[in-house]
Amino acid sequence: MLSRRSDGRIDHRHLEKSPPEVGMLVVKIGGPAYRIGMGGGAASSVPSGSNKADLDFNAVQRGDAEYSQKLWRVVRSCVEMGDRNPIVQIHDQGAGGNCNVVKEIIYPLGAQIDVRAVKVGDETLSVLEIWGAEYQENDCLLIRPDKRDAMQAICDRERCFMQVIGTIDGSGRVTLVDKNAPPGTPPAVDLDLEKVLGSMPDKTFNFTRSNAVRQPVALPSSETAMSALHRVLRLPSVCSKRFLTNKVDRHVTGLVAQQQCVGPLQLPLSDVAVFAQSHQDTTGLATSIGEQPIKGLIDSAAMARLALGEALTNLVWARATALPDVRASVNWMYAAKMASEGAAMWDAAISLRDAMLELGVACDGGKDSLSMAAAAGGETVMAPGNLVVSAYVGCPDITQVRIGESPAVLLKGMEGMVAGVWCAHGEGKCLFPDEAVKRDVLAKGLAPIQYVDADAQPTEVYPANPNGSPLGIAALCSENGRHLAMMPHPERCFLTWQLPYVPSSLGLQPKGPAPWLKLFQNAREWAESHRAGAGK
Repeated sequence: MLSRRSDGRIDHRHLEKSPPEVGMLVVKIGGPAYRIGMGGGAASSVPSGSNKADLDFNAVQRGDAEYSQKLWRVVRSCVEMGDRNPIVQIHDQGAGGNCNVVKEIIYPLGAQIDVRAVKVGDETLSVLEIWGAEYQENDCLLIRPDKRDAMQAICDRERCFMQVIGTIDGSGRVTLVDKNAPPGTPPAVDLDLEKVLGSMPDKTFNFTRSNAVRQPVALPSSETAMSALHRVLRLPSVCSKRFLTNKVDRHVTGLVAQQQCVGPLQLPLSDVAVFAQSHQDTTGLATSIGEQPIKGLIDSAAMARLALGEALTNLVWARATALPDVRASVNWMYAAKMASEGAAMWDAAISLRDAMLELGVACDGGKDSLSMAAAAGGETVMAPGNLVVSAYVGCPDITQVRIGESPAVLLKGMEGMVAGVWCAHGEGKCLFPDEAVKRDVLAKGLAPIQYVDADAQPTEVYPANPNGSPLGIAALCSENGRHLAMMPHPERCFLTWQLPYVPSSLGLQPKGPAPWLKLFQNAREWAESHRAGAGK
């Protein structure tokens, strides 16, 4: 099971969203509609394989990283406008697609929606599919008419589609019209929003608890301490995580003050992650994870309490504001409609609620996956129930390569320095199809940065060298020194708190600059000395 999370912050001016008003525009931004995620909400709550194959296929999501980035840039641009932010309300599109997100954002005033105004990537889509598909990378907004041009300009700049699909009309209804339908055709959808989204009757689920047969642990007589230890140390939950952490980018943005690896050997032992809010300050956010799935095999209520306890005790290693400030996101993973799993999940939820009330912490979000079972070969295989508690809290204080001689302008004065630097990924292996070219590069000092081992010697061995680059070459520069191409990321470690480990003998100040700042100072000095009329 792989669990990931992300944390962020919000401008206090944007904490409260404004209610809809008659005349506001209903806007969709993001990628075009496809036959993707049709029925995904229902499919996510039933065991895999119990649906028809074509239904499962249509329900599965397909991500579009490029459009995700475009959409993010549009929203980020609006947020950075502060009080001039054109967005009145924003809802992320999820299960149910337009059918869900549009109804939510126009409630309670209502609107008439033009289904053909929705940008589609497949002209064969029916009205039902345009209205119900969950295709990703899409948001629904409310904006005022006088902000339309500004919003359109931002979307055009980021090459992100924007469509005005309706206007708040005060009818209290959602009316879906199809301009391509024959004259006299009634609306595809015409619903009273209060009856759809208002006070809905509670739904009752009937669960049955099972009386699990528990037996004391009995080790085989042939088992030895060493063989048992060998098996335990091979468990992913126990063994070293270096096989996973060393090859991935764990310092995106350069705002990560504490990641998985710690100490001079950079072992992945950290229980807490710490992020800075910006490069200009040392306040930030601390986050941790707790999960105890093995305990859930015996007692789901105990599992929930222990998962919360693990998340909180992992969090104590970062300086936090106060325990009541801790919030948590909880991910529930159960085959809730099978056997006694629904009752087990209920017991876990009640136990977690009571523990949080006792401690004064709170859950403010999460996600559920209630289809943790698969039907195959005439039988159903069920995954054990589990929940993951991801806790976070405000943090008031967050506080290796060798550089050789070369003509590189950016590395002036850094010759001989041996220092850690974020590599982030395995790309960047230097390749010389012609040995003569390699000899020329080395002779002229055009490979100024090399991966080195613990003895400061160039190495081609992982993990000190993340990609096996020959002679440990991590960067190349041009003969005039103006062009430097390097795989590591010095822009993520120019402040001391960005470094994963700093020996006390270096005397660096926790809130001060790191040695890699010299690279950027060199760039500025060179640029200033070569301005028009300032030098050669």
